[in-house]
Amino acid sequence: MLFQFNPFYFIAEVTAMLALRVGSSSIASINLTLTLEGPTPWKAKGEARLKLCWFLTVKIRFNKTFGETRNTTLSDIAVLPLVKQALEARDNWVEEKPAQRHRLESLRELPAGASEPVRVHPVGTVAISQKVVPLNIAIERIGAQRPADARTFAIDAVTVNGDAQGTPPLAEESFAPAQFFDLSDADKLASPSFKSFPSGIRVGEAERMRTGYAAAREVQYETKYIDSARDQRLGESPTPGLFDLDVHAFNAWALKGAIANSELSFAKRKKSARAPQEVGMNQESFVIVHASDLRPFDANSISGTEIAALKRRDSLIAQNPALRGSLQVVPLFELRA
Repeated sequence: MLFQFNPFYFIAEVTAMLALRVGSSSIASINLTLTLEGPTPWKAKGEARLKLCWFLTVKIRFNKTFGETRNTTLSDIAVLPLVKQALEARDNWVEEKPAQRHRLESLRELPAGASEPVRVHPVGTVAISQKVVPLNIAIERIGAQRPADARTFAIDAVTVNGDAQGTPPLAEESFAPAQFFDLSDADKLASPSFKSFPSGIRVGEAERMRTGYAAAREVQYETKYIDSARDQRLGESPTPGLFDLDVHAFNAWALKGAIANSELSFAKRKKSARAPQEVGMNQESFVIVHASDLRPFDANSISGTEIAALKRRDSLIAQNPALRGSLQVVPLFELRA
């Protein structure tokens, strides 16, 4: 059975057989082969065959069409209201904890019945994302339907308390390209089922901590003993005086003091010099090349996503049909040196 959703159509093939056997010999059998298409209109065609022993075989062929003809094409869908609704949903606003920061704060309990707000660390970020459509790229479809209001959706700017935040960093989600782009069967088979596309933004500056101005202050120390037995032996203790701490003593205290020995200290948590290098993963790029020698087509052949490269390849072929069959899209690492 094969389905097509827009316009809706399916075709099903059925084969059935009932036989009466003695050993390996068939005494009587009924065989039915049916192909059914529909639903508007229904079309049924096939063959029924009755066989008795070896001397009688009856075949009946049929081909019937019934039912009314109707338009099953799905109407275009307005995408922008769906995107707006998804971006306003509370579940799509997620706090992201700041990297390389130690949170010593605790959040107070909310009053009973109060709605859960989006609470973000002062140096953290909030990711606002949606899974309706990929952003910053033109789409041709949304599932089995076509977009009615626009093809490209993007978030250009963010304002927080009246202050423009400039171009916000992007958040990404996994999307199925076949649900949003017109791909050939070959492209569908060659491409991954899911790919990462921009889906929203991040608000905040996780790598930048804003603090007040530093205040310079001279600090002096005094030495004082609290030891009654010592005081009895020495008599009256001399009056302690104030003194400045030299840089060598300060450095020794900083390395061996309570702060450096705290479990939250960066000196305690830093990676060992013998630790292996971290494994990173970069976003894969794709390039339009000549199929004959795998050389880039032009200076603008490299794209950040495979879909963007495929769309540009199709645009180049539409402008110059002579390029059909001579261009292909490959990952950047396959590019000929």
